Amino acid sequence: MKHPKASPLCPYCAKRTALTFNQAVEIYKTTEKKKSLHCDLTDLRKVLPYIGTLEIDKIYQGTITPYIEAEQKRGMKATTINRSLRIVSRILYLCVVSWRDHHHIPYLDAAPLIKQLPEIDKQTTRPIEYQEEQRLLAALLPHLRDFWLFAVNTGLREQNQIRLRWEWKVEMPYLNNYAFIIPAYVNGVKNTKNGKDFLLVLNSQAKAILEKWQDKDPIYVFPSPAGGHYSRYNNKPFRRCREKAGLKGIIKWHSARTTFATRLRAAGISKEDRAQLLGHSQSLTTEYSWASIEHLIECVESLCDTTQLQINHKMGLRSLFRLE
Repeated sequence: MKHPKASPLCPYCAKRTALTFNQAVEIYKTTEKKKSLHCDLTDLRKVLPYIGTLEIDKIYQGTITPYIEAEQKRGMKATTINRSLRIVSRILYLCVVSWRDHHHIPYLDAAPLIKQLPEIDKQTTRPIEYQEEQRLLAALLPHLRDFWLFAVNTGLREQNQIRLRWEWKVEMPYLNNYAFIIPAYVNGVKNTKNGKDFLLVLNSQAKAILEKWQDKDPIYVFPSPAGGHYSRYNNKPFRRCREKAGLKGIIKWHSARTTFATRLRAAGISKEDRAQLLGHSQSLTTEYSWASIEHLIECVESLCDTTQLQINHKMGLRSLFRLE
């Protein structure tokens, strides 16, 4: 959407163009470049019935309170409500510092302070036990079962797995193996959390899943039946399966990544190697040697020996911690 046109006034006495929040959202849709834009728009749709028709200079804590109260009445968590509030604040901030009308005047002089709710009900991410995982796998739909097993064997973040492309696959003839190099930026949009290329190494279980999906789509490794890629895995079908397995409120999709890290630790993998495999390290992929890549592959291959890992868990090597 183009910025609304102001009336043809003298530039020395031009007045600011009125802008509704609905119009501001349309500008946001066309100007914002981020891979999670679709998630932002989903969160915005919840708040638009309350403030969409208001002009942006009429939006403040009082006008958005009815939305907060309605969502709390529905039983929504503070984390969920705050996501919408953050995007509203972001759009109003852009109206001040970035966006201009046709007279080059900002749409707002100052953005209002919109307070977020204390997230005392936020669910922490914990690893999943082997017995729990067996219940989950039995309840998951076939495609979600493959996605989960790939995630728990690679530790890949949800959005990176969703957008994983075959063109990023690199052969390693010296090791008779292959991996993926996930680029830091795709079409000018940040693609990895730390802004660095990421080397994704695979164990035999992850490669077995890839073999099942290699002929599904020429672009995406895990394509959506509707075309393109999924928007998220932590969706209603997954949540229904999670509830069926008796794990509602206990795990979420990010638990796969936490479980990957915990199992690496139980297998005796060093903190430095875990940082490399999780993408926490700042090292560039070009700095890897063949020997270090082979070592990382051996690290993730250790996760395939589930019997020994379960023994290590019982010996007290399990650690419950949160990974962003």
